[in-house]
Amino acid sequence: MTVRAKFKVANVEKSEGNFWDYETQTSIPKEVQTVILYPVCGNSDENNKFFASTPAGSVQLSTINAAAGNYFEIGAEYYLDFTKAD
Repeated sequence: MTVRAKFKVANVEKSEGNFWDYETQTSIPKEVQTVILYPVCGNSDENNKFFASTPAGSVQLSTINAAAGNYFEIGAEYYLDFTKAD
């Protein structure tokens, strides 16, 4: 079974973080992109249906993978599919 939700990007925050490199045994500075999403509401019949099932909540993802962070656009809507891991 998969549960699908639809969320909208509210913000993408960039900050500096330090991450431990196990190979070199040193702390390395890295840019962190934090993506903040909220459930969609209004603007379409589909969004109204999603809002009826998920009227509140939030998702916050942080990544040091620049390509992944740059994928998300403020104001854009994304499907989130939840599948139980085995």
